[in-house]
Amino acid sequence: MNKEYIIATDGAYSPSRNQGGIGVVLARKDDLKVIQTTSYKFVSKNNLPYTDVTNQTMEITAAMIALSSIKKPIKSLTILTDSMYVIGNATLGWKRKKNIELLAKFDKLIEKAQALTENKIEFKWCKGHQKDPSPLDSLNTICDKLANDASQSI
Repeated sequence: MNKEYIIATDGAYSPSRNQGGIGVVLARKDDLKVIQTTSYKFVSKNNLPYTDVTNQTMEITAAMIALSSIKKPIKSLTILTDSMYVIGNATLGWKRKKNIELLAKFDKLIEKAQALTENKIEFKWCKGHQKDPSPLDSLNTICDKLANDASQSI
């Protein structure tokens, strides 16, 4: 159970097309210093299109897909996102006024993934859309492209 993962997520929404998309990249950390050295092994990359959504629902959906990918016990999990909506709902106890059912499912997926994760799941914010991203933020750049491509694909 010494597997350590980082899953970068991003959501996109195209209002002119009334459709969105998500991007998710699952990477394995070889050791704790990997975050600084960009030595990631990509396990998988995914993107999916959706219709009749919002940017917020796409950000949460991407994080939910990331969490649901944990099927076996692991040592650690970091969810990397440029969405304060995800961070706020996952870790900051934000008061919920919209997307109540979706966020309830999000909470259950956090609990389920946490039960399979030795250490506390970390939700880490990164600045999105950077011209010269750090090695860690470059995962978000990949997810951003996947999400935007998906939002244009239907």
